[in-house]
Formats: sequence, structure tokens, C-alpha cells
Amino acid sequence: MADWIFINLNGKAKKFEDYAKSLINKFDDIDLTKLRYATTLDFGKINTNWKFLIENYIEPYHVQFVHKSTTNQPLKDHYTVVDGLCYGSGVNVDKEDSKNSSALSVTSKYLSLFPNFIIGTYFPNQIGVYLNVPISPSITAQKRVIYTTDGKDMSKKEIKMTKNIWWSVHKEDHEMCERLQEGRYSPKSNDGGLLSPVWEKGVQAFQKLIVDATMKLSKSMKRKNNV
Repeated sequence: MADWIFINLNGKAKKFEDYAKSLINKFDDIDLTKLRYATTLDFGKINTNWKFLIENYIEPYHVQFVHKSTTNQPLKDHYTVVDGLCYGSGVNVDKEDSKNSSALSVTSKYLSLFPNFIIGTYFPNQIGVYLNVPISPSITAQKRVIYTTDGKDMSKKEIKMTKNIWWSVHKEDHEMCERLQEGRYSPKSNDGGLLSPVWEKGVQAFQKLIVDATMKLSKSMKRKNNV
């Protein structure tokens, strides 16, 4: 898929086209063969578990509070996406900000493919792909790779502007996720929490997939130990 490599370690997974069908269908309006690399943002190590970063990316509930100074995308204009192994959210805005100003306002899709591939589309001609690499239960390394969707090169000025706005947005997310990580150590969090039935459907779907995958792994480990 584009220049992204997906690896199946045990050789038992579905064909990639079948596994990722629900995600691929969300991009039928974009010719992925015309993507052109623009730039990379390397955020280094974030002091949070990778799952917090996924949950943060796919739900729009936090945008009004965490990104109130860097975005202009009202919650009422958002919608959620839950389609098999693809989950996330999107937003349609009336007035597009094609210049990536200090307050981002663009029609977008924020999507993930289980377990940790995340990708976003941003009007009029941009895609962002994220690489989240777990270092430990409380540390994740993160990069964001930006592409144009029309085969055109971005100017140095456009790249600088794009990197500045996305760097600011992500650092706001990182601060929140690091605070969530700290809160997870509290005994008060052992019983879990509440999810918005409207805006956090993707988070609920992701957590269920994590639970199911963990149970399957546990059963597999038990069978191996009993052999």
C-alpha cells in the first residue's frame, strides 16, 4: 500500500487486501499511486503507552478543549467511523483553510487500521501517516510522514508552515496523553472509566479489539505451554 510495508510475522493473517478492505474503501476518491513525499516530523519519545496515542487520534471529543488555539473544527461538524478493523472520525468544515494557518480548519478524516496504523486525509491535497513504535509500556516513539495527494511538490515555505502547525497540534496531544499515562497509575483507574456513546465509538471498538487480541494471545500461549 503506497510505500508503507505491512508484515505478518506468523504467516496466518488474511491477505492484506482483505484485512485492510474497510480502510482502503475510505480512500476510493484518492489515487494512492500519485502520493508524493513532502516531509517528516520526528517527535522522538513520548512518555505514554502507544494505545493512548491511538485513542487520542481517533476520537474528536478532545478537539474543542485540547486544540482550541490551534484548530477551528467545531465538534458539531465531526462524525465517527467504525467499520470492522477501521475506526476513527472525520470533520466537514464550511470554510477550508488551504494554507495551514495557525488555526487549522480543513475537511479531514482521522482513521486507524488495527492495531497501530493511523492515517489522515486533509483537504485539499495532503495525507499524514503516523508510525507509533512501542518502546516500553510507558514510552512510545512517534513520527508523522506527510505526503501530497496530487503528485505535486510542496515549496519550502509550504513545508515549513505545515510542519509548524502540525508540530503544535501534536505537542498538545502528547501533553494530554502523558497526563493520561500518569493517571493510569492511580488505583482509581483500575475500574476503568466512561466513554461518550456518541463521540468515542471508535475508542470503544479499538479497546474491544485489544481485549479480543489479548485473549487470543493468552490462549495461544497456554496451548504452547501445555505441549
